Amino acid sequence: MSWRIDVLDGSSYIAGPTLAGAGPITSATSWQSVQRLDRAGTFRFEMPASDSKSSLIVPLNIVRCYAQVEGVWTEIGAGVIEHIETAVDGDGQAVLSVSGSDMLGELAIFNTEQFYVDGSNSITEPMTPVSHADAVNALYALSYPPDWTMVPDPAPPVDEIVGRWNYESVLQACVSLAEKCRTHFYLSAFRAVTFASATTASGMRATNAASGGPVAAIGNVRKIEDGADIVTEVIPFGAGNADARLTMISHTRTVPTGFSTSTTPNGWYMSLRETAPYNQYGPRRRVVQWKDISPISSTDGDIEAAANMLFDQAYRYLVQHNRPAEFYDVSLVECPALLRPLQTIRVVYRDVTQNVDIDADLLILEVTTEMQADGPRTTGMIVSTVDRWPESDSGAVVQRLTQAQLYEVAPQLNANSYVISYTKPVDDAETASFRFRFDSEVVQLTRLTFDFQLLPLESTVKSVAGSELTTPAGGGSTTVSGGGGTTPAGGTTTTPTGEGGTSVSVAASTSDSGSGHTHEINLANSTSGTAVYFAGTGSPPTGDFRTSGGGKVNTSSTGSGHTHSIPGHSHTIPSHQHTVPNHTHSTPNHQHDTPNHSHATPNHQHTFTPTITAAYGIFRDTAGNTFGLTDLEYSVDGSTWYAFTVGVNGFASLGDGWYRVDLTALLQNSTTLRPTANNNAVQVRRKSTGAIKKAMIEAQINVRTIIQAIAAL
Repeated sequence: MSWRIDVLDGSSYIAGPTLAGAGPITSATSWQSVQRLDRAGTFRFEMPASDSKSSLIVPLNIVRCYAQVEGVWTEIGAGVIEHIETAVDGDGQAVLSVSGSDMLGELAIFNTEQFYVDGSNSITEPMTPVSHADAVNALYALSYPPDWTMVPDPAPPVDEIVGRWNYESVLQACVSLAEKCRTHFYLSAFRAVTFASATTASGMRATNAASGGPVAAIGNVRKIEDGADIVTEVIPFGAGNADARLTMISHTRTVPTGFSTSTTPNGWYMSLRETAPYNQYGPRRRVVQWKDISPISSTDGDIEAAANMLFDQAYRYLVQHNRPAEFYDVSLVECPALLRPLQTIRVVYRDVTQNVDIDADLLILEVTTEMQADGPRTTGMIVSTVDRWPESDSGAVVQRLTQAQLYEVAPQLNANSYVISYTKPVDDAETASFRFRFDSEVVQLTRLTFDFQLLPLESTVKSVAGSELTTPAGGGSTTVSGGGGTTPAGGTTTTPTGEGGTSVSVAASTSDSGSGHTHEINLANSTSGTAVYFAGTGSPPTGDFRTSGGGKVNTSSTGSGHTHSIPGHSHTIPSHQHTVPNHTHSTPNHQHDTPNHSHATPNHQHTFTPTITAAYGIFRDTAGNTFGLTDLEYSVDGSTWYAFTVGVNGFASLGDGWYRVDLTALLQNSTTLRPTANNNAVQVRRKSTGAIKKAMIEAQINVRTIIQAIAAL
């Protein structure tokens, strides 16, 4: 049989012609390669150390084994040289034993760096799911494994994925991508990865008895029945620790027929159960955590996407563990075909005397190929009734190491809590608002309570007093229009008619310019005469100002003018004489009448500069003037108004005058468990039927959340 081993350098070029002793290795005495499903395989060969081509055997070079199959050079296996052993036999002959990982192992030296599964390096919240094919193509395009090809599954069971790579190896990325899309992958050619979810029949039968058709003779068989791994209900968790872990509560998947979900009353987790195995084997529950499943960002869309991915993994896990699994380690004496993982093969082995009866189509998980004198042959395989590997101690160690790595590279969830304190006044007109907000790192709102107590209103001003005069814009006097007498032409003395003078009447309610006058208001109760209390409001302040023992405050007008009411009255002109020098003329008796007339005072303004004196200190209102619980009501974000009543939102007395309401349900999205809004406020106001009083509300908001550290690019 003609076969050879070519040696390539790490850049995939044939190294032979450039190294001493160029040319393929033809002196190898054996070749064995192992190919595995979803895992890197191995190779091993031996050759004389005396062969001049042994100088090509150096770590990290690549070897490719070819054999002529039906006249065509066919690649049997390939891999990266990792271990070289030199042994001297009893005849003094040195033999090189060379081994390493198959070509899938090369993907372990390339990293994904940090980019999203859609190929971008910037986050858009929420992320848009991409197809399995797009994710595979982006992985290949951005991880730069030289000369590799990646073939996506044409019909993956899950064809949408959201995620981000965080410097995983490309091999680990392939494992993760296959798991999330419920597919598998295998080495389909030199530097070629193929993803597939459907199996392919190999067309071979492996049997211990002669039969027609393509047959592989079974030499030895070892059967492993794994009943300890039967699981009928799984509680899946994603990234995080303890209670601060992602659950699938927020998933939006349609639960398949024959499966059901269950959520704990406190919402800590959701489980997935398969009905038929549960009824057959009972409640075999297992908690499984996938630390690499984590929201990309703390948005409803990304949390739902992560929960959906967690649901898919829980479903896959149940299907793989819903019955006793059977694994077979089969050695083949003769198998003319070259088999590969993800193919199926019919295995028939009957030995009635030893109660062995195997007849099933089984899935190939691992296949071993060796070079023999008559050509390459499949000499061994591991087959199974399920598409998973058997549990083992070594597998558990690998799983723990993988989980530890994922913990480092994937953003994990953590518990968080804090308290916000407030002191707010409330009265019959004003509402007390307690504002708070949630930022984008909040993945889940676990609990939020509002604790408070009602205290008498307090102020740092004990009293206020002040006074000021105003100066009108015009004069305050009036002049009668029209004289009260005449001067005759002669020098004699004349006396006007009317011994008592002449009266002039002025109309009532006239307007006066108000020049040079002031206004004062006495701040005292109209009945008792004692000082009154009122907090002035508005700008400028109006109303009553607190004074000790009464006091006066001058008013002002800074807007439009005002009028002064002048009641009806008369002006009396007393009797008087006019002296006239001597002259001659005749003046008949006459009199002058001055009719009633009015004077108009135009609108005008007064400049008011108050002088206020505040007495500082601590003022504390009386208990009788303080609201009670029955006078008040509260609302969250301006929705329904609730009374402080036992049975409503978990209202309870904490003692020492403190009370609590649990606002979690009012602020939490019932599907994603995230806050329904970023900006929030608790408001407290007087009921329409409450007493007209005041109070100081001392409060604190207690917040418990689950947060995620997001490293946005």
